[in-house]
Amino acid sequence: MLLWQVYVATIVFRVILSDFTLPGLQGGGVYLHQGDVMIGVLSSLLQSGISEDELCSDDVISGLSTFKFIGGLTYAMDKVNTDPTILPGVRLGFIALPTCQGLLTTLARVLQFVPQASQCENPRDPKYLQYYKVQGVLGPPSSQASVMSAPVLGLAQIPQISRWASSDELSNKELYPYFMRVAPPDRYQTQAIVDIIRYFNWTYVSTLHRPDSYGQNGINKVHRLLKKYDICLEYSGVIHKSMKQNEFADVYTNLKRHNKPKVVIVFAFTADLRGVLDAIRTSNGSNEFIFVVSDAVSFKGDILPEMVGSIKIGLYSEPVSAMDTFIKSLTPSNFSDANTLGHKWIRDVWEFHFDCSFNNSGKNSTLCDDELRLNEENGYTPYGVSGSSLIDAINVFAHGLHELITNECPMAFNETSLLEDCIKGPLFKQYLVNVNFMGSWGPINFDQNGDILGRYSISQIQNDPDQQQQHVVRIGIWDKHMDINLDVNNATLKWHHHTDHNKLQNVYPESMCSYPCRPGEFYIKQELKCCWECRKCRTNEITINNASTCKECPIYKWPDQVVFENCVEIQLSYLLFTDILAIVMTSLSGIGLLACITVSVLLIKNRNHKLVKASNRELTGIILAGTMLAYVTVYTVIAKPVTIYCYLSCVGFHISSALAYAPMAVKTNRVFRIFDGGKRTIRPNFISSRWQVIFTMFLILMQVLI
Repeated sequence: MLLWQVYVATIVFRVILSDFTLPGLQGGGVYLHQGDVMIGVLSSLLQSGISEDELCSDDVISGLSTFKFIGGLTYAMDKVNTDPTILPGVRLGFIALPTCQGLLTTLARVLQFVPQASQCENPRDPKYLQYYKVQGVLGPPSSQASVMSAPVLGLAQIPQISRWASSDELSNKELYPYFMRVAPPDRYQTQAIVDIIRYFNWTYVSTLHRPDSYGQNGINKVHRLLKKYDICLEYSGVIHKSMKQNEFADVYTNLKRHNKPKVVIVFAFTADLRGVLDAIRTSNGSNEFIFVVSDAVSFKGDILPEMVGSIKIGLYSEPVSAMDTFIKSLTPSNFSDANTLGHKWIRDVWEFHFDCSFNNSGKNSTLCDDELRLNEENGYTPYGVSGSSLIDAINVFAHGLHELITNECPMAFNETSLLEDCIKGPLFKQYLVNVNFMGSWGPINFDQNGDILGRYSISQIQNDPDQQQQHVVRIGIWDKHMDINLDVNNATLKWHHHTDHNKLQNVYPESMCSYPCRPGEFYIKQELKCCWECRKCRTNEITINNASTCKECPIYKWPDQVVFENCVEIQLSYLLFTDILAIVMTSLSGIGLLACITVSVLLIKNRNHKLVKASNRELTGIILAGTMLAYVTVYTVIAKPVTIYCYLSCVGFHISSALAYAPMAVKTNRVFRIFDGGKRTIRPNFISSRWQVIFTMFLILMQVLI
């Protein structure tokens, strides 16, 4: 359906371009760098005019970025053209058309690369947009613009390579058959983001995204991966730079509503996120969240103080210092071979940046010095990591062309006039897909969808030691080529989520709904998978079914005291003869037993003594026997618990008590009865020694029976 719509739009535009004019595009602005094989380039270069109807103006440049882009493109082309191993005898050139960051303008510029069915009578008439013959197109960097340009170029069978477009929908070969890119698709980026979430064990997060194909498709894949790995989502919000401040404040309110998810995944642009950060700053909530942002968020400028500790996934590339050296060596005179309008753009940039004029009749009376060059002191900033992607994209074209010419028309290396019949769109695309070479940061090769494998650098915003400034530190990489995709250097991590910035810097901040239950506790699940309550099992219970319930241990078993997941045999614990308490007890028992034996010997020896008789020899002997049995029982109590000792200690304790106290009770009763009978002058019955022994034995027998 979308392909049909694009086809209709193409027909409509062809009609417009053939019979009507586009006032905002009149003038045919273009920068031309001549070569034997021409590559079309779509880039912003210029800006829209002052008038709303002026879509793109040759008189409104994009500042120093125009000069840097053309300089970088020239460097990449010259590097190929001076390499004797690639395209010997064939020069690459480019035609750069300004899109002025507009989608409508981008689509119109793309049509200038599409062959016309019938040429107009006067192609140089300013009311017509001129057609340029190219063999391939270095497409616009954004996914949204690439979605507009790729179907049109696909219909014309012109291969397109993008440096930055990463939307997964561009992998659809039915809609975009001639589209390729040196930036990995977002499906790798979303996997990298979720891998980072899992690495730090963050199980409860929120997300923010912009409402376009980049943000919506990216965050949908993140949500699917979060669900796959049981990571809970608390809040998902939409942000866009056009929103009002109170709308951003509402987003911030929703983020902090539950105060538990501290990590926020962002699939948006820097301008979209800035409104949320302003709301956080207004509410004094700086560094309240840790943002994990996609490659479209730039860690620069005024957003850094509010994002300390946040992490960014960026396309992996290495700065090309040689490109910066080349650009800084250029002056407008180096572009004298360019077409008139292209040279004018360069001179306009120079005049604007250095506040001078190349013309005495200009508004500025200060003439531009021919020796004037860019450097860091007069405002030049390094091209950065995007330079490597520009070089890689040009090299893909160069290697594809080299292989095509080598295999299909090798004579064209010496006779460039043969190139036009040799290079055909479908064949060229096939050779481009099959290129394999070492790029600026690693191997460049494509899958059947024209995508390369993902490789991302992972960076973190950290405070300087004085806590006054922030800087960005690379903390790891995510590489699809590696067996373990994520590699984080923990030594470079630094967290600032504590009030005391010098405390626990290496401890990962937490973002979870509930803490894990401790051993011996079971989970009570709530609506979200990662939210629960913990309840403690009883002392004789273990947790089962992933700690979802408790189970009682069988008799003679007890829960293990480490994980409380197994019932173990209760280990014997008893007093040893070598223990201090046992030594004291046996010593005292030995002394007491010896004393009882001594007394028993004396009683037997003096059994006829009147004092012994008066104390009732029989009952005294029973008391001594019970006392000695009690002392002996101590040894059975201390001995290792076995059946016989358990019985002896039990019986010995009770019988010895009965032997000791039963005679005393009988003797006390006998004395009481004697004195009580003396008051009535009646001799009591059953007070003889024999009866006293009988009574004592009866009481002991009762204890034995019990």
